[in-house]
Amino acid sequence: MTIKHSSLAFLLIFLMGTTLFAQRAKSESTSSIYFSIPAYDLSTNTDQFRYAFAMGQTEFEKPETIEVEEVCVAASSKNVLKDAKKITVYQYRVPAEINDAYLIVENASGDILHAEEYTSYQRTGSLVNETVNRIFGADKCYWHPSVLEEAWKDDNYLWKNEQHQNLKDIFLNRAKQSAEAAMKAGYTSYSVNVYTGKGGKGHDYSALDQAQNQALAAYNNMRQNGKVTDQDINQLKQPMNTWLTHLETVNLNDKNAKINRKVAQGLYMNLATAYFQSRNFDEASKFLELYEDAYSNAISRGSNQGVKNLSNMIVNQRKGLAVNTNISNDYVALNSISMPSNFNVNIEDLGEEMASELGARYHFHSKDKEKEANIAASGSIYKSNINQGQYGPTLVMMTVYDGDLDEFPLEVTELDVKGMVFTGGYSFTSLPPDIGNMTNLEQIILMDSQVASIPKEIGKLTNLKRFNLNRTKISTLPESIKNLKNLKMLNIKNTNVSAAEAAKIKSWLPKGCKLKL
Repeated sequence: MTIKHSSLAFLLIFLMGTTLFAQRAKSESTSSIYFSIPAYDLSTNTDQFRYAFAMGQTEFEKPETIEVEEVCVAASSKNVLKDAKKITVYQYRVPAEINDAYLIVENASGDILHAEEYTSYQRTGSLVNETVNRIFGADKCYWHPSVLEEAWKDDNYLWKNEQHQNLKDIFLNRAKQSAEAAMKAGYTSYSVNVYTGKGGKGHDYSALDQAQNQALAAYNNMRQNGKVTDQDINQLKQPMNTWLTHLETVNLNDKNAKINRKVAQGLYMNLATAYFQSRNFDEASKFLELYEDAYSNAISRGSNQGVKNLSNMIVNQRKGLAVNTNISNDYVALNSISMPSNFNVNIEDLGEEMASELGARYHFHSKDKEKEANIAASGSIYKSNINQGQYGPTLVMMTVYDGDLDEFPLEVTELDVKGMVFTGGYSFTSLPPDIGNMTNLEQIILMDSQVASIPKEIGKLTNLKRFNLNRTKISTLPESIKNLKNLKMLNIKNTNVSAAEAAKIKSWLPKGCKLKL
């Protein structure tokens, strides 16, 4: 029996060898520090900042009776040690759902400087729309279910208020800590992953292993010293040069290459972090973009939490430097800055009734920050807006989040996507001839836009299945649409297309294509 299992294992390893032993990135984690410049003028009187917090009312579900063993003493006992007995007592397990916990930091003008939503009780001590169990009767000895039931009737209102306040106190404390971390200028800690290569028959990654150790030593040294110096940055340059040299041989399309897609992504992340640490934010963004571009599937873009965190840090530091133009971006100058020793954060609890309003402000602010971070990571708002759609990777643009466009961006025509969606009333009036380069497109939605003309090059999109021009300014379409042999639906409702023109367009469409008028 053992031999059979061993043989099977050997066969599986043999068949999966290219997967099990393929080259991949291997990381080691540590923490380091960087000099944080918050996104406000450091000469501002921070006592004028407003720290607003709100958490929705805790909702308690129907209690469930549980039995536990407890050591209890009768209330009339005169000898606690002698009369103590272990008995079965009854308690209620009460599921509690905490809703909508938000923090907003504003300056005196009402501009949002920082916003946060609490979403994980285990990690941050805060919670949104998650359920935790609270115990009623944990400090009592209810010896019979009927006694427990009577106590619940008498005390549940006060108990629920007490539980809600206890949870809120935890969240308020976390809000205070996160506000201090976000708004206080000076050195702050962050997590760092440093990658090397691993696996691959005949490939030697010893140089990358050495570079990993050098970088980890540099990051650790900064943390231990409590500041960053030019000497630390010079120490980091040695592994950076090693990573750059190895990337000269990158081959993203060959999984057996020494620097294949996975190894390259690790090195891109190494360089993005190192350039961030060196305060070269342009180069850091460049390597984050290369990291994202290295994904074989566009839908995977934006899935790495480390990339998101570093992108947000880059955005915040750029904002801080933009506001504080008198501050130099090198560590010699930063280390000479005298930071305020006292930084007071007084959280104002706005009450449960303000949770929804604070939540709405948070979501609009966070959407803007997410867009900025995605652009920092991808180098392009268009690449950052590629999501999974009905037909595959789809560019989705919305004026409410992404702003209006007077002209259709040529950069879009260079994207390899299956779908393209522009909604919310875009102002561009035509598509460029370069649209014909997007031969993989299967869906185009331009509804509610000012588009009035479509170029003849649209006929090159032979894979196109759905073309939605509803509520646009179109009055005609080029005859080249007769080349769209796979078109299943064309929507020209609420346009300027006349009945005669619609009939002509219909005659050009392939059999089975639905024309919406």
